[in-house]
Amino acid sequence: MAEAVGLAAAIAQLAGLTVELTKLSYTYLNDVRNASKARKMYLREVSALTDVLLRLEMSLQDSVALGPQQSARSNPIPSTTISDCHDVLSLQRSALEKNFNRLLWPFHEKELKKAIEKVHRFRDIFSDYITADTSSKLSFTNHKVDSLKSDQARVQLQDGLEQTEGLSKTQPTPISGTGQWLVNHTDFQEWIKGPPSVLWCRGPRKCERLQTYCTLMN
Repeated sequence: MAEAVGLAAAIAQLAGLTVELTKLSYTYLNDVRNASKARKMYLREVSALTDVLLRLEMSLQDSVALGPQQSARSNPIPSTTISDCHDVLSLQRSALEKNFNRLLWPFHEKELKKAIEKVHRFRDIFSDYITADTSSKLSFTNHKVDSLKSDQARVQLQDGLEQTEGLSKTQPTPISGTGQWLVNHTDFQEWIKGPPSVLWCRGPRKCERLQTYCTLMN
């Protein structure tokens, strides 16, 4: 759990760096006419990395909210990847800040191309992690849902068995020979051998009709 919280904090710090880079880059492009396509590409890559990092931060926070079981299932991002990304972004920010007052773009075309490639590489790494983490969450959620369904089915089955046991307990056991007059009666014999129909057993109250029914059921 603590590892997931620390990872989310580290990703939030990286996102803060990319936000600063985006602001600085936008200022350069906004104040310089005829900015090159490479500079615009750099701004797009940094903005895209910012979006990925913010989504990754939310994904990590969701993992923490789901509990330690989900946090343990998530594949951790290597600390070297985070530190390397932090170093690259920090160097790019320092270069942009150094010449910010004079609005001199600090990167030559070859340097800018390398900077774009580095930012793009980190964006791919973190995007892949989001995909894997999302898949892990879906698997975890489906497992929880299946477990919940099994628990509910088990409870329903247990309730049904308890009700059946209750009915069997309330069913009276007739004395041997009870109701034989009905079983041997010609009307009953004709009814049981004939097509399915309803047999009415009439009689006054308290004439042990329940005992008679139990005899027929047995």
